[in-house]
Amino acid sequence: MKNKIEKLDILAFGAHPDDVDACAGGLLAKCVKEGLSVGIIDLTSGDNSETANGKLRISESLTSSKILGVKIRKNLRWPDRDIQATNNNEDILVRIIRKYKPDIAVIPYWEDRHKAHRDTSNLTERAIQSAKYSKIIPRFKAHKVKIILYYMIHYEFEPNFIFDISNTHDLKMKALFCHKSQMFKKNISGKYTNELLDADFIEAWIARSRWYGYKIGVKYGEAYAMRRPTGINTLKSLTNKYV
Repeated sequence: MKNKIEKLDILAFGAHPDDVDACAGGLLAKCVKEGLSVGIIDLTSGDNSETANGKLRISESLTSSKILGVKIRKNLRWPDRDIQATNNNEDILVRIIRKYKPDIAVIPYWEDRHKAHRDTSNLTERAIQSAKYSKIIPRFKAHKVKIILYYMIHYEFEPNFIFDISNTHDLKMKALFCHKSQMFKKNISGKYTNELLDADFIEAWIARSRWYGYKIGVKYGEAYAMRRPTGINTLKSLTNKYV
């Protein structure tokens, strides 16, 4: 996606090309509908996938991004099993954060069964911290991310809040299904069919959204964690249909 945007409201990070779409796609699509500018940074191409190479997975992610409506999507093409918290990798993320100046960063939850997800959370969190210090890579102006949201992948957690995605859940699923190599089987000719690789996974994924939606009295929800509480300046912000 080519553009010259220098400021984003929200920047989401994922280890693999479908992580953000699957776990935070509803939130991002809704923010786009509300007029916010959104971007996604994928750290790897997911080239260890059993069903596709990295080039195909990146192509699928760009198609998905058009459905979500994000302004930019970049893939750093780091090795899938080697997201190391080196100074060089951290500096790359620091420069990205300072370039797009997001107010909100959306990253994986810090505990997960997949090492790449844990490493992405840890490294991105470090880069967000470093990006606000002017003496670190001083040639790029420091930027402070105001809020970090952690999205749920494999391990469930007690959310700090649940985001209502009822009116963007269909968009989220449509975006997720753009990752055909991860979702659908191929026939003998090599074309993707309507048969899912793992129908139980999709059923369980939708059930999770229904469960978190049910907990706040809506149809679909996405759960998010925060390391620290956020403040409010009026109780009116709590007097809505979710209370």
